[in-house]
Amino acid sequence: MDSNFNKNSFFENIKQLFNYKRQNSDNYSLKTSVSKNMSVNIKAQNIIIEDSPKMALYDSKKIIKEVIEELTPQFKNIAKNTFDSRIKEYEEKIISELSNLNLESLLKFKKPETQYILSEATRISGLKEDKNLRNLLAKLVIEKVKNDDRNEDNFKDLIFNEAIKTIEILNLNQIKIITLSFLLREVYYTGIKNINQYKEYLDNTIKPFIDIDINRHDFEYIDYAGLAILTEFFADDYISSVVRRWPHLFLKPIDPKSDRIGFLNYHNPEMLIKNNNEEYFLNFPNLYTGKYDDNLVELKSFLVNLYSISEIISDNVIAIFKSHIKDKKSIEDDLINLSDTSRKIIELFKDTLFKSIRLNTVGRLIAFTNYVESSGDKLDFDVFLLP
Repeated sequence: MDSNFNKNSFFENIKQLFNYKRQNSDNYSLKTSVSKNMSVNIKAQNIIIEDSPKMALYDSKKIIKEVIEELTPQFKNIAKNTFDSRIKEYEEKIISELSNLNLESLLKFKKPETQYILSEATRISGLKEDKNLRNLLAKLVIEKVKNDDRNEDNFKDLIFNEAIKTIEILNLNQIKIITLSFLLREVYYTGIKNINQYKEYLDNTIKPFIDIDINRHDFEYIDYAGLAILTEFFADDYISSVVRRWPHLFLKPIDPKSDRIGFLNYHNPEMLIKNNNEEYFLNFPNLYTGKYDDNLVELKSFLVNLYSISEIISDNVIAIFKSHIKDKKSIEDDLINLSDTSRKIIELFKDTLFKSIRLNTVGRLIAFTNYVESSGDKLDFDVFLLP
């Protein structure tokens, strides 16, 4: 550890880097508009255009040339001021966040590669009109520093660098699309025990990202930008995705005349629960906190320990569980009636390319970071980045 490291001096150096970017920002061109109140002294306004088509063409060209020459410096000033203002906002956010880093993390800024990517992120922030995109950039830079283990071949470092550079060519709608895809396909919340909790999850977590502009161009561009692939081969539907993760939300009652009631009662009556309508359901889904994966090994172990039953009996209970999941059409009807958010998700999967998009590692990192930055959730990047 560098014992001569001066934290205050370090932040001054970072600020000088931002100042340098602003002072040299004439090289960056931003699209903007001239205010109606801008005072423009157009010398060409006194030119008299003669009736001759040749002279009219000549004078028109001269007017256009002089108007552009007059406006160009003012456009440059507007662009520079806009660029500087955006970088200033970005600087304030990233400096405030960096001040919370420990000494070990701050020392990572001595790496030339880290300084280069910080410079790139600063330049990109000046080009981005949307504040949300600048905040996303700052978050990516901060998390890159936190997750950098100073190994130049570090995979995590590579994908953070790629994610930061890719923000330059994305718009906010494209980032919302990949964020929503990530949340709906690749996030599993273990705390959802019933359909009302699932509705709360949709309203609190998914709803802020559901209002996206659906057009084919954005989906194709996400593919082109190297964040995902579009493929009908892996096309998915929302119903199957939900049932894979939360099948216990869609259980049918057990027929009271069935011998399964007697079987469950015999081995452990606690495996059954009765609702207010005198209907019997399996009890364990409300207690299980794991993921319902295909091999069900974890679930089997859970049942053996919870109800003190053998593995053979556990296999039978799981078979009852799987056979009592509602059919796809019934589940779709339940979700359509559950909330506007779930209805919109079903429409997305049915009627758009959303069903065909598959994110890669860089796409998932941008989506994950955007969700954390937008929602304020304190999720662990280390868990997400584990190989």
